[in-house]
Amino acid sequence: ANGKDARKWLKTNDAPQLILIDLSLSDMDCLDLVGEIQANEKNQLAKIILLTTRRHKMDPGMLHTMGIAGTLLKPVRTERLHQSLLSALTGKTQTPKSNPESNASHHRSLRVLVAEDNPINQRVATLQLTKLGHQVELRDDGQGVLDAALDEFDIVLMDCQMPNVDGYEATRKIREREHTTPGPEPAYIIAMTANTQAEARAACLEAGMDGFISKPVQLAELELALNKSLGIDANPAPSGDAPLLDETQLSQLRGNDHNEALREIINMFLEQTGEQISQLNEAITNQDTGETSRISHQLKGTSANLGARRLANALARLEQSALENDLTCADRLLEEIRGTFDRTRVQYQAILDE
Repeated sequence: ANGKDARKWLKTNDAPQLILIDLSLSDMDCLDLVGEIQANEKNQLAKIILLTTRRHKMDPGMLHTMGIAGTLLKPVRTERLHQSLLSALTGKTQTPKSNPESNASHHRSLRVLVAEDNPINQRVATLQLTKLGHQVELRDDGQGVLDAALDEFDIVLMDCQMPNVDGYEATRKIREREHTTPGPEPAYIIAMTANTQAEARAACLEAGMDGFISKPVQLAELELALNKSLGIDANPAPSGDAPLLDETQLSQLRGNDHNEALREIINMFLEQTGEQISQLNEAITNQDTGETSRISHQLKGTSANLGARRLANALARLEQSALENDLTCADRLLEEIRGTFDRTRVQYQAILDE
């Protein structure tokens, strides 16, 4: 609604708990509307959040004086919206802990665009992301990111210092473009910076980046940043968890001119596993514990033989549940199996591409 429609609605309806108002209303001054709302006693418990852009510099003292609960930067990202609503309605500044079942082991392989001009750093980033089970594309500078179809990627890892168009400028242009032509979801941009001073990090956020990691990039910090972007378990998997691929097991299948045979086995495994996971879904839907146990056991064995330890462990838990005639957690386990297989497949693909 525009300002006049909002004014009319507020006069004829009960006071809402929360009011979002765009600072750039087309038909009236936003702060005049805020003043009217605050002057009406029935709205005294309503929380007001202003939608702003980076061009607008708001004085926190003035906002507090006017009774405005906070601001929300456009383009609006779901995570930011959730945090702003939480802060306005409860006064809490921290997001509640995520559901422990919604952890990093469940998510699919992410599509990551890496903007980095140094070839060695490009290779390191590719190896790290592949190790975490994610797909990677590379660009040499910020212009390459601007020219990319960003809606095809889940994450952009943006080096701040690059030739031609640096990370700051590229991010500002992306945010301006999103403001002018909104898409389904703004790009999630994580800065990579060798400068760890507070001013440098503040500059990343001011440019419109969603987060930052220090260079040289550490695998644990990278995983933490990616998990945060997903809005799931913010912590990396405990070091005791099984790796996606067991290199010791794979090394036994390599060498002695057996590499071609290994590639053939991997291709067979990838094709058959996709089919078997579909069969598992059908068995669980039908509450068929016998079939669920049989497929889980078979797929657990082939996964372990090929070094897919984390996938084998998840399948073992599903098999045990089925043997106990308890499929209560089967849907959650199947979600974990799908996500783990999706990321394991990325690592196998890297072996096929060697």
